Amino acid sequence: MPSILTDLNPIIPIINLFVAITSLCVAIIFFLIPLINSICIIRKEIDRSLSDGIKYHLNNKIEEARNEYNKALKYQNKKFCKRLIIDVKLNLYETYHHEKIDKEKNLDIARINEEALLKALPNYKDKKYLKLTKYKYKYQYAILCCNLGDIYNELALIRSAKNNYENSKKYSSKAIDVFRNIKKLDKNYFGTVGLTYSNLAITYRGLANLKKDISLLQISLNNAEKSLTIYEEIKDYFNIARIQNNIGNIYSDLVKYKEDINEREKNYINSENYLYKSLEFYKIENYPYESARSYQNLGSVNLHMMYYCDDKNKAYSYFIKAKENYEICKSVIIKDKYENEYINLYYNLMSLNFQALKKFGDIQLIPNVVDYGNFVLEICTIENNPKRYVDTNGIIASVCKIAIECCEFIDENEKIDMIEDAINRFEIVLRFKELSMQKKANTIIDLIRLNMTLLDMTKSKVYEVKCNSYCKELEDIIKVNPEVMIEIEDMFFNNVE
Repeated sequence: MPSILTDLNPIIPIINLFVAITSLCVAIIFFLIPLINSICIIRKEIDRSLSDGIKYHLNNKIEEARNEYNKALKYQNKKFCKRLIIDVKLNLYETYHHEKIDKEKNLDIARINEEALLKALPNYKDKKYLKLTKYKYKYQYAILCCNLGDIYNELALIRSAKNNYENSKKYSSKAIDVFRNIKKLDKNYFGTVGLTYSNLAITYRGLANLKKDISLLQISLNNAEKSLTIYEEIKDYFNIARIQNNIGNIYSDLVKYKEDINEREKNYINSENYLYKSLEFYKIENYPYESARSYQNLGSVNLHMMYYCDDKNKAYSYFIKAKENYEICKSVIIKDKYENEYINLYYNLMSLNFQALKKFGDIQLIPNVVDYGNFVLEICTIENNPKRYVDTNGIIASVCKIAIECCEFIDENEKIDMIEDAINRFEIVLRFKELSMQKKANTIIDLIRLNMTLLDMTKSKVYEVKCNSYCKELEDIIKVNPEVMIEIEDMFFNNVE
């Protein structure tokens, strides 16, 4: 009769294997517990720094926010928290993106870092990656593209506009494509989708004004309306007001492209309606900056209407409205706080008074044009903002020419000084590489007339030589471009922002 031990003999190896595996699992668990604990501690530290950084940023404590984000970045080489570190970097770079002082420098810091981070992320069209990550990297990719679209829109206002608008369009379009590739979009990202459509609206508006293409303004309007619908759905009232402001600007631009008086009036009414809607939320005591921007845009649409209006009484009413709206901005738009907006405000005030001077013949507006122009030239140079610098000098030169023709001078030397000043400023304009042939011809004509006046007054051969030189230059331009003399345009009324 076999013993019990004999019966158990086949089972013993299995039991031993089970015991061995159990022992190994226990050993592995005991080994992993400290590692898992360490990972949890690190992730908690990153989460805490990220959360604290966001709180500081929301309260405009930028340096404190950056310090918190940088605390988390000491763990950026830990593979187990890669996606969390990307969130930290996204928030860190956004602190540079929205900095008002040294704006161009800070935009570049954000742009360079965000483009580098974007390259490190996987291709957003990779379906395998999409499945494994449950969309997390796709959302990060979309946010980066959205941010870069916004950055390039900002840079377009400071630098060469066309290339920056094209880059903005490229990144914003990628962001939209990412969101469309996500089957069920997380509602937490609706705001980013709204911002992306808003960026596209700004981009197409910029390109429309560069190319003088009204069809691009319609695309801009379509994107702005999509953005507004999204913000209304999630009840984001701040951004609803922002998009209302943007739509008001698009209609303001349409004023310039519609030759029919009724169409122009219709766009003007739409523009004012949307801008006043934005002010229902943007109370100046709560949102001084945003409110000032809306008032500045109201000033600009009235400036456009004044410029295009043939009825002098109506035109004067637009002048008064524009002036009142711009004046409201002065207490908020301060040079040391909002430099670019400050430049635009005083450039627009200069343009307003210049156009009113020409339309109404009120020479008492001459000092206003010069004073506002000098505010602009305190900041703008040929190096940091060549177009504004050149356009402002052109307007001041034109006003000096008007003063020379219309005003009486007790002292002849004072008149000569003013003519010399106008010549110097027109020569700045003439040297501008981006000057169109038509404007170049017009500027040379002004220089010939001013030098002829000085020749008559002083009999100096210097001015005779200059006149001959400019006449020869004009003759050469006409030979190659005969169309420039068909119409002498008003060359210094620029697009108002």
